[in-house]
Amino acid sequence: MALYECFSVWLKINQIQSRLRLAIERQRESHVMTDAQVLALKKKIEADLLTIFGSPLLTVSDMTKALNYSSAASIHQSISKKTFPIKVFNMPNRREKFALTSDVATYLAEQALKSEQDKQGEEK
Repeated sequence: MALYECFSVWLKINQIQSRLRLAIERQRESHVMTDAQVLALKKKIEADLLTIFGSPLLTVSDMTKALNYSSAASIHQSISKKTFPIKVFNMPNRREKFALTSDVATYLAEQALKSEQDKQGEEK
């Protein structure tokens, strides 16, 4: 095989690698969630939560299911330690803590975005 032919093969391999790198970069960029996609995800989650629980307010037991906590006690403990990531509040004449469905939906959408960003960081 002549030197010219070796060089030609080497160039073709480099072109293929370059195209592959570009394709991978485009694919990575397409997986990053835009602000509009995050907002749409939040709205979808909020609508689903409203459908499932039927109220714009979620109780601790509702949040246990929505956030996949092991028990209501774990949420109460997190709230008492002030490590619960969602704003909760009391209502007059009620012992239970409540959170807005929209706050829970916002938190879940932010976690999805953070997860996407973490995946992007690992791939680079």
